[in-house]
Amino acid sequence: MTRRNSVAIALPLPLSVAHGGREIQALRSMEALRTLGIDIQALDLWDREQTYGVLHCFGTDGGLWELASRARAAGVKIIVTPVLVFGRSVSAFRAWARVDRLVPMRTSFRYRRDLLRLADAVIALTMTERRILETIYGVRSSRCHVIPNGVDAAFSQVEPGRHRNSWGDEPFVLCVGSIEARKGQIEVLRAGRRAGKRVVFIGEVRRDDPYGANFARELRLADDAVWRQRLEAGSEALAGAYATADAMVLPSRAEGMPLAALEARAAGCPLIISDLPQHIEAFPGATFVRVGDEATLARAIATASRQTVPTKLPPPWSWDQVAAEIRRVYHGVAPEIVAAP
Repeated sequence: MTRRNSVAIALPLPLSVAHGGREIQALRSMEALRTLGIDIQALDLWDREQTYGVLHCFGTDGGLWELASRARAAGVKIIVTPVLVFGRSVSAFRAWARVDRLVPMRTSFRYRRDLLRLADAVIALTMTERRILETIYGVRSSRCHVIPNGVDAAFSQVEPGRHRNSWGDEPFVLCVGSIEARKGQIEVLRAGRRAGKRVVFIGEVRRDDPYGANFARELRLADDAVWRQRLEAGSEALAGAYATADAMVLPSRAEGMPLAALEARAAGCPLIISDLPQHIEAFPGATFVRVGDEATLARAIATASRQTVPTKLPPPWSWDQVAAEIRRVYHGVAPEIVAAP
């Protein structure tokens, strides 16, 4: 009989296909959990031995329900960090919940719901997300935990003076994240131009995405913006960009708990961010802008400065803190595999 004495991490897509905040979240969590002595690895789909006794899914899509249900039947404990992405309203989730009862086949909503209900424990990133999990997906409160994302140490330790001229002498605002319609980079570009302030964009674009193509076209004609497609996650260069920008701008229409905003906050960078309920919960003291309100966004960019960061804000969690709380969840469902803290 296979001895199940380790933890496996599963993602809906391999990192070579999609590498963003969720993948960084999973990788950093794994690294920090290993420092606590936990035997944890990325799931090897070709490993027939299946030595893991805990399967931790980051996400609720891409066949994870099938994977988790088979593992559960074999006696494996299931943890799910759903990383829900949602906007100001959750009416779409509620509509799917009503419609799903009438559909005679398995829908994407049903896959997600069944995985969440199958799980021995579910980890939400915010209380806002937890309420959705409980009220719409039927996750019992006793199985639901709230553990936020962490931040690399580089962002809280950065020295602004060392990076002051890295992005030129003129003041600028920063926009970090994959280039896609829900994050609104074109709106940031136009609002920055309206405000008369330079914008620095950091983020990759999908070649088959029309929004990304439109963004790239506008950037080619712009002399008031800079675009770097990629800076290494957790790098000193990225930390330096946060440490010297007048503000980090993220007017997303939908989000989970954006790592870029946490990183900016750790580096002492003011936040201009959309007024999503999870943002209001996670980022007190930020400047909140209603989605689509370009005039207000432009005014916020025009008046942003390093002096607008509220004092005495709680620092974001480190990945070590995140790992310590995840370990408690693991121990709660599988004490024979993960020892008590």
